[in-house]
Amino acid sequence: MEKRIMAGLMAALFFMLANCGSSIKVRYDYDTEENFKRFKSFDFMQISYRQNVDREVLKRIKSEITTNLKSKGFSQETENPDLLIAVHPSVKEGINVSDWGYGYAPYSSYWRGYGYWGGGRIDAYTFEEGMLVIDVVDPKEEQMIWRGIAKANLPEYATSERIDQLASDAVAKILENFPPPPKK
Repeated sequence: MEKRIMAGLMAALFFMLANCGSSIKVRYDYDTEENFKRFKSFDFMQISYRQNVDREVLKRIKSEITTNLKSKGFSQETENPDLLIAVHPSVKEGINVSDWGYGYAPYSSYWRGYGYWGGGRIDAYTFEEGMLVIDVVDPKEEQMIWRGIAKANLPEYATSERIDQLASDAVAKILENFPPPPKK
């Protein structure tokens, strides 16, 4: 009995840690022929967002991008910027299913002399995955020249401080690779 309770507690702790850690996965791609050193200023592209985009979160993300780019020597200019930044946040619901391939009483199907054993145990839980896409566009050429994407499982109940931290972490991880190093 104690082993079952301990195993249940360990499984619950594992799932809590997996969701709380909320590791951010990032990837990026860019035009390898572009000379990024020629860009000195930026502004945000005007985008008509769907109604389900949280305006407060979008504002936080743009603020983080501005802070990050200014720390790299870029200036924000509304008239004739060298770069336009497009921000695309989204949230989708996912489901995680684990088939353990075995089960214990009362989750099993038959007795084998040493305990219930049989039908596989399947656990399922839903989660929300947040995705942030940052596109960098050359307005003169009207071409996207760099794209960074971050994905992370979102905490079920998040405070404003936690949302700020997630936005900050995602932007920092994405823009860690911007501008890309000069071509050798």
